[in-house]
Amino acid sequence: CMLLIHQSERDLRFAPWSALAEGHRLGRAEALNDARMLAITLALELLFLHRYGPYERAERRTREIEQLHLQGAYTFNSPWLWIYRARNALAQGRLDDAERTLLETLPADTIYVNFRQDSLGQLVQALLGRIAWMRGDAVATAAHVAPLQQGVPMLLLEIQAGAHVDAALAEHALGQGARALEMLENARELADDEELVHLGMLAAAVQVELAARDGDLRLAQTTAAGMDLPSSWSLAQAPFALPWVCVEALGRASVQLSLARGEPMAALGTSQTLFALAQSAGQRLGELTALVLQARAVFSAQGPRPAMAVLEVALVLGAETGAIQPFLAMGAELMALLRQWLASSRLP
Repeated sequence: CMLLIHQSERDLRFAPWSALAEGHRLGRAEALNDARMLAITLALELLFLHRYGPYERAERRTREIEQLHLQGAYTFNSPWLWIYRARNALAQGRLDDAERTLLETLPADTIYVNFRQDSLGQLVQALLGRIAWMRGDAVATAAHVAPLQQGVPMLLLEIQAGAHVDAALAEHALGQGARALEMLENARELADDEELVHLGMLAAAVQVELAARDGDLRLAQTTAAGMDLPSSWSLAQAPFALPWVCVEALGRASVQLSLARGEPMAALGTSQTLFALAQSAGQRLGELTALVLQARAVFSAQGPRPAMAVLEVALVLGAETGAIQPFLAMGAELMALLRQWLASSRLP
């Protein structure tokens, strides 16, 4: 299991499913005598399902590992059950449920309080930072991920993404664009040093996105060429080939670069592909991001009325989840359109 985790951080295209299937087969065969193999296989599979998808299977595996805990074994691992539930809720766009689990239920677990693992505590901060970011609260995001920057983050993609990429996004939202790009460059250097291929890809994609959004087309194109964005986006379209956080970042970067180049139809096609990928992975927040990007592309290609039709669909999903950040990043034109609609709409 540890070898699989190590390999997953350093292999660009990683497929652990056959090894996990064999672990399941052996674990279930021995479960009546000793359930440890099944327990650790389930825990590892949940790590990868939360990273790659699909989340519907993550829900099933969560229920399965909960049944093992109900038998009275593995009580010292009980805090991880709350992490699984919080991550399931976050993928489904239930931000309030995810936050409540992390801030109320988890701290009431005596094992978490008395025997806190570094990896567990760091993952909690990274998840809270991600929740705050999706709510559009850059200040809270920065506060949650700050402890990760002050210490030595575990070399897990989920923790490294919070410590470096979400932190940079928060800095950019707070008006520190140059600092954000510098932080992302530092993340790429760390990724090269530690052979963390997905972190490097993620940081580079966000660099392209932010440079394109800020109107620095030269920097966006140079960075995109250096990371070979077209090839990376092509790889991302293969089912579950890359972690979802990378898939979404590559999609956002490709859309923003196409818009900056004056190619709205290319941006529209990419946003539609991203939406389909989010649906297959069970990522509702990814669906929301893709819809907003699609509205932005339609606005550039066809004008405000068709864009508003797409944006209304996104607004329904945004209202259900409480996610605000995708709308904040969509550009001044669409924000003005949204304000006009809100002023005249009879809908709540």
